[in-house]
Amino acid sequence: MLLGTGIALLAYYVVKIFIKKGVTSRICYGLIIASGILHMNKMYLFYQQDWYSQLRFMNEIAESQYIRDHDTFLCIFDRLPATGGTRFYSLNGASREVTGQQTKLFMCGISELTVGVAYNKWLHHGYNMDDYTQADTTIDGVIFIRDKDMGLRETVSMKWDELFNRDRFWDRNLGWKDIVCVPIDKENSEMIYKLYKEGRLGMGDIEEMCLR
Repeated sequence: MLLGTGIALLAYYVVKIFIKKGVTSRICYGLIIASGILHMNKMYLFYQQDWYSQLRFMNEIAESQYIRDHDTFLCIFDRLPATGGTRFYSLNGASREVTGQQTKLFMCGISELTVGVAYNKWLHHGYNMDDYTQADTTIDGVIFIRDKDMGLRETVSMKWDELFNRDRFWDRNLGWKDIVCVPIDKENSEMIYKLYKEGRLGMGDIEEMCLR
């Protein structure tokens, strides 16, 4: 809350110190305000893109019997929103919203394999996985989320439909969905964890195990 106020005060006094009162100072204030509005609206649209991606993910959970029947997944996104809002706890929250349970762990990207490696029930309490009881965190499947670049104009159009035409919004949002869940066995799960702990795991390794 104070960040915006602090930036506004800083901008005001910078202009006041270096530019005399008059038309020039008013133009500078106007440009600063306009750029701030544009930047914040752009960031808001990035959050919307993140949310729409999570809605598609929730739809996949609801439709996939394999995901509902298993507990531990590694999620690989082709692209992640600029906000960095998609993390394991937000994916777990999406699962909780769909299933009403906190029994699953969805790790978002290779870096979050650390959650599976060092899982601790008490450490991770409150991350939408309170009832997750897997002792060995064996990965049951890899979920590939191939989100395409929606673009800001398309995001604005989607937001309009979300507000005023929900049926068309859902049809359009699911039209962007490209999600594939690939089951893996315990051997491949152990290999993924092993390569990760050794610092040698790359996307090519995961794709070779799952998509060959």
